Amino acid sequence: MRWKLFVHPLVHSLCVAAALVASTCVAVIYIHQLHSQTAQLVTDSVVKLRTAEELAFALRDVRSHLYQYVLSGDPSIAEQLPKLGRDVADWLSQAQAHADTDQERRYVAEIQEDFSSVRQLINDIGLREAPGDKRQKARELAHLLTQQTIALCELFLDHAERSIEEAEAQHRSNILYLQYLVVLTGLLIPLVGVAVGFLVSRSVTRELQRSREELLRAEQLAALGRLAAGMAHELRNPLTSIMMMVQTADADSPADLQVIEDEVRRMERTIQACLDFAKPREPQRALCDLRDVVKDACRLLDARIRRQQLDFALEQSDEPLLVMADRQHLHQVVVNLMLNAIESTGTRGGLGVKTAVGQQPHTVTVTVWDNGPGFTAELLPKAFDPFVTGKPTGTGLGLSVCRQIVERHGGRIEAHNRAQGGAELTITLPCQGGQQHVDLTRHRRRAEHSPVLS
Repeated sequence: MRWKLFVHPLVHSLCVAAALVASTCVAVIYIHQLHSQTAQLVTDSVVKLRTAEELAFALRDVRSHLYQYVLSGDPSIAEQLPKLGRDVADWLSQAQAHADTDQERRYVAEIQEDFSSVRQLINDIGLREAPGDKRQKARELAHLLTQQTIALCELFLDHAERSIEEAEAQHRSNILYLQYLVVLTGLLIPLVGVAVGFLVSRSVTRELQRSREELLRAEQLAALGRLAAGMAHELRNPLTSIMMMVQTADADSPADLQVIEDEVRRMERTIQACLDFAKPREPQRALCDLRDVVKDACRLLDARIRRQQLDFALEQSDEPLLVMADRQHLHQVVVNLMLNAIESTGTRGGLGVKTAVGQQPHTVTVTVWDNGPGFTAELLPKAFDPFVTGKPTGTGLGLSVCRQIVERHGGRIEAHNRAQGGAELTITLPCQGGQQHVDLTRHRRRAEHSPVLS
């Protein structure tokens, strides 16, 4: 599974890169829309200002011709007034089209209303009137244009100028905002890249460190296995000779010989544990029910449990716990864990064994607990290391052999201290035949609280 070491960080990096690309695309689209809106606003304001200026020029042109007619009385000047009125009407139509606020539309409507009256009066200046009357009417129309229509047009022009000033201010504000956005994006992308690189490198470093530790442990165990095999070879033959001499001797001190024999047997057990750890037998797998394995181990240790007057609890699952495993190996593991619990508890203590469907799908568990002193804080992290023991006469290989057997069956073994006191060791094994995971609340448990095991 070394490929996961590179695939997982790569997937995370690609996800972050995709998120950055997406955010950049969104920012570009937003900037484009903002720029388009600002440009359109400025363009509309400029067009509106030009229309207002042209309307003001057209009205002043009409007023100028009226004053010229008043001063000169030239009929050709009066004949030009209807055309100039049509020009003003055209510019009023354009101003109405470009007015985009209520105030501007109100200005244009009032100008249009006033100029309609003025235009009607201009068209009424007829030849039937005396020249003096025509000139007097032209003077009145020029005064009316100045006082009302041109004054309203100047208000409209001022409003258009303020609109373009506001559009320019908005444009400058948007440009400043875009500058900040670009700077922030430029700073954010490298920072995110550095953060992602740091997280990915830390993850890869941890995986490499874990791999190095596993490799070192494998090398240490291999060296330990070679050492144990050599030690067993060198000691077995002398011990065999000593055993034969002790068993056949007719000495005056049988108690001393018994001590020698006990010590030799202890050394033999140590050597056998080393051999089991260094060269474990290949498991002979067969389908078996984990509950039967536990029941056999409990029956084997029943006499010792009675002798120490222990309060023993067996909690078996109602569901079959089928595993493809070496029954003898699993029996050895359960017996070893129970013996450790019995030795840790002492007389009149308590221990128990529990079998159940695992919390994870397609797994089964065996838990052995006791109410003894538990693991010390120093011993707990390395409880399964070779030659680490909390017992004065222990070899320190029992839990190491147990873990080796469990791992060869594709499982794991965990140790921790119980909150109410004592130690608890849990074996998790894969179940056979794709047995479905069932929620624990749907299982009933059967507990046996008697020291007598049938």
